[in-house]
Amino acid sequence: MGYQSVGIAIVAVIFFAIRYFNRTDVPKIKNLPEVPGVPIFGNLIQLGNEHARKAGDWAKTYGPVFQVRMGNKVRYELPSASIMEIDRITIENNFRQHL
Repeated sequence: MGYQSVGIAIVAVIFFAIRYFNRTDVPKIKNLPEVPGVPIFGNLIQLGNEHARKAGDWAKTYGPVFQVRMGNKVRYELPSASIMEIDRITIENNFRQHL
């Protein structure tokens, strides 16, 4: 009975440690495609040395706007220059409306 209690306690500690370290800084956006990653590390391991090429590959798979995890940070990717320009203009227009 002692080993079983110790085993359950170890599993519980590991479970809560993964939940704690797997938290993100901002909530994820529902219905926005997310690249599946590794718990705790997110997509850092998948990026490797060629970040731009990998983001382009993900854009082909997940669409022009998607979210990735960099450790415990959620980032939103806009790999296309035309989409970034549209997003910049939208942000500027929204900002001007609040002045």
